[in-house]
Amino acid sequence: ALEWLRDSSPTPPCSWEALRGGAGARGYWRLRDVLGTTRVFMWALPEDPAIVPPALRVSGDRIPFLEVARFLGEHGVPVPQIYAFDIAKRWIVLEDLGSRHLADLQGSERVRAHEAAIDLLACVHRIEQTGETPLPLPFHRSFDAEWIGFEIGLFQALDLPGRMRARLEPWLA
Repeated sequence: ALEWLRDSSPTPPCSWEALRGGAGARGYWRLRDVLGTTRVFMWALPEDPAIVPPALRVSGDRIPFLEVARFLGEHGVPVPQIYAFDIAKRWIVLEDLGSRHLADLQGSERVRAHEAAIDLLACVHRIEQTGETPLPLPFHRSFDAEWIGFEIGLFQALDLPGRMRARLEPWLA
C-alpha cells in the first residue's frame, strides 16, 4: 500500500496513524506528508457475505463507498474529495475531515451540527430516481428490518464504556 500511496499521491505520505473505529470491514489511516497535509487512506475490505444481509451484498469488483460518494456528489450533497483509488486492491485516498465527532460538540454548537445533518438528510431524500440503468446503488438498497438488525449488531460489537452500554442495551434488544 505504501508503494501505491507514494506513486498515487501528489505529495507522498511520510507518516501514518491508524484511526480508531471503522465502518464494517473498512479500515482507516491518517496520512501526513512533509508539508503537514493530511489525507485518509481507506482499505475498503469487502464485508463477509455470511454476515451481510442480501440487500447489502455487492460483487467484489464494486466499492459501495465510491458509488455512493459519486452519486451524492453529483446531486449536490457534500462528500469527501476522493484523490485516488485502486478498485482491485480496494484502496482509497480521500479528504481528511478531521477527528471531531458530533458527540464531541456541546451546547449550541451541537444543536447547529444536528440541524445541518438533518438538512443534509433532507437533501438526500429529495433526490429522485432517474431512468439510469442499472439503478444507482442507493436506489436498490433499503434500510429495512434486516439491515437495521445488521447495523445494531455491528454497534453492539463496539467496545462501549459500561455505563453507556447499560443505558443503550434496552433500546438495542
